Amino acid sequence: MIQNRKLLTGIRKFLHFSIDSLGLLKIFWVAIFSSH
Repeated sequence: MIQNRKLLTGIRKFLHFSIDSLGLLKIFWVAIFSSH
């Protein structure tokens, strides 16, 4: 049970991390396009 909860927490952290990196990538992309 505890192991399962730990796994869920890990998945949630991973999802938050990937969403954050996608947001950063989008900001970076917009910055490149607006500079041209």
